[in-house]
Formats: sequence, C-alpha cells, structure tokens
Amino acid sequence: MAIDKTQLGMFLTESNMIEGNRGYSAREFDLAHSFINRMDLANSTHDLLEFAQICEPGVQWRFDHTVPNVRIGTEYPPKSGPEVADALIRILGMVRDNASPYLIHRAYLKLHPLTDCNGRSSRLLWLWQMVNQQGFSGGMSFLECHYRQSLAHEGRLDIL
Repeated sequence: MAIDKTQLGMFLTESNMIEGNRGYSAREFDLAHSFINRMDLANSTHDLLEFAQICEPGVQWRFDHTVPNVRIGTEYPPKSGPEVADALIRILGMVRDNASPYLIHRAYLKLHPLTDCNGRSSRLLWLWQMVNQQGFSGGMSFLECHYRQSLAHEGRLDIL
C-alpha cells in the first residue's frame, strides 16, 4: 500500500505546523516518501536520523552518555546512554509485531531518542505503520486520526 504524493505533502505540512514551522523542503519530502514506501524497517534508525537531520541540522541519537539529556517541558525522558538504543530497538520490534500505531507513537515520544525532531520523526514512523500495516491512504489528518486512536485506546470511541 502507498500514500500518494499529495497526501504525503499534506501530512508533512501538518506535521511541521504542529512544530510551528511552515511547509517542508524537497529533501524532507523525498526522505519521507522513501521511508513511507519501504517494505520493512530494516536500517530504519539510519533513515529516521537522516530525516531528522534534514529537519533540524545537528540532531543526534541519544545512545551515548556523552550526548546531552533532554527535557520536554517539565518532563525528563530516560537519560542518554545505551539504554535509549535498547528501548528504541524494543519499540521498533513492537512496530514489526504490528502494535498499535498510537501506542508506538506514545512510546517513541516518551523515550525521546533524539536530541531534537522527536515529534516529526515519531509522526513519520506513525505514518509508516498506518500506510504499511493499517492500509491508510490519507484523507484524514494526523491530528484527527490520532485523536480517534486515543479515544479508541481509552475505550471511548462510542462518544463520536
């Protein structure tokens, strides 16, 4: 299954707007398109990092203790180090096992494996799952779809 280029452009625009950015670069689009159209997640950490570095130059994985820790508002994800790499491998394993895209997105954000660009890279991973595992072809915004997934996860989809 694939998502058409118009839908991908709309997704990237929305994803960047969530971060307070406008539009997207041609390179960002090309990397996202390549990532979404891959058949599996082999070598996905390399591709996610490359995507993040196009969005935010200087971004790096937090797999080593020498990489600065991060803070999300008043929250502190796990400290930088090999444990972050291990947790990311577990998350990607959950993706391969077809776990809920909503739960994967939450786990990735809670881990915050990059020094920046965790939101956009987590949404790209979410989109890969939605397209390749759920048959999603666009037509609903990320926010609307994610909102409905969160309600379903909480068992409250009946209120819609």
